[in-house]
Amino acid sequence: MVKNTHIITVGISPSWDIRCYVENLTWGEHKRLSRQTILPAGKALNISRALAWLGRNSMAMGLWGQSDHQELMQSTIELQSQVAFHFTLVPGRTRHNITVIDASNTQEVHLRAENSLATKESLTRLKNDLRNEVDDKTICIFSGAMPEGELLDPCLECLHVCKGNGATLVVDTNGPALRHILEQKNHWLMKPNLYELRELLHCEVEDEAIAIDGAIQQILDFTEMVVVSRGKKGAVAVTRQEAWSAELTDKERPILSTVGCGDFLLAGFLDVLLSGRSMQEALKQGIKIGSAHAWGLTDAKSWSKIADTIGVELRQIR
Repeated sequence: MVKNTHIITVGISPSWDIRCYVENLTWGEHKRLSRQTILPAGKALNISRALAWLGRNSMAMGLWGQSDHQELMQSTIELQSQVAFHFTLVPGRTRHNITVIDASNTQEVHLRAENSLATKESLTRLKNDLRNEVDDKTICIFSGAMPEGELLDPCLECLHVCKGNGATLVVDTNGPALRHILEQKNHWLMKPNLYELRELLHCEVEDEAIAIDGAIQQILDFTEMVVVSRGKKGAVAVTRQEAWSAELTDKERPILSTVGCGDFLLAGFLDVLLSGRSMQEALKQGIKIGSAHAWGLTDAKSWSKIADTIGVELRQIR
């Protein structure tokens, strides 16, 4: 059991998440939106939001645009009793990511803007802010995309500072950053999806629980635990000692949106582990919470009201 209780989520690439819902979308048509939502987001902030929904406190750190910081604080008033916002403010505005969702056909289009907040200067400031907040009782969750090229090293320095201060590290990123972070070793948990795992290992990994467990064995010298999300097929959790898969039993329920589902899965998984319960219980709750978010239940229902209404099949791989 991990006894650390101070959780910090760190987002290098935050965003405003704009979701546009339409019915029966066809290219070239003029359609009226059936609904639109605008939320401050990015994977790290999504995790803080999910933890708050579960009743667990956290601190949200990372980069945020100075020009829209007041807008951020006004739009998160309901979260601020459980999420402490300590972003490193950067001149400019936070990017807007747009998702167009056609619920009638269960289709989505994701439009992602470039992150202009990450610079050598802003990442140095973030590193210093983390140094002042993190200690050996902290779990640092680095989640979301990280810049490549000359900005990758300043990003990695942020992780090195947290590790040097004794923090427990959780990582959910992709691309070159994930490979470089893995090579630093001594992480507690990494959470790629299946595509990101294939990219990390530079090989094809069959979308079967046994194959995923086998592939993960080659990176367990670098991290204690790996959780691989698989979309509709659930997720797999692996350590040296054991491996489990979990999958929904109800797959016919309409999906409102997949945006943020992996973040809610990770939050649900961590919530159970930090309560001292087993990895298989953590995986089961993670699948439930990620699915609840896909169905739109996390916006309107409490976890206690829906926890027992979502069926999950849990299977031990080894």
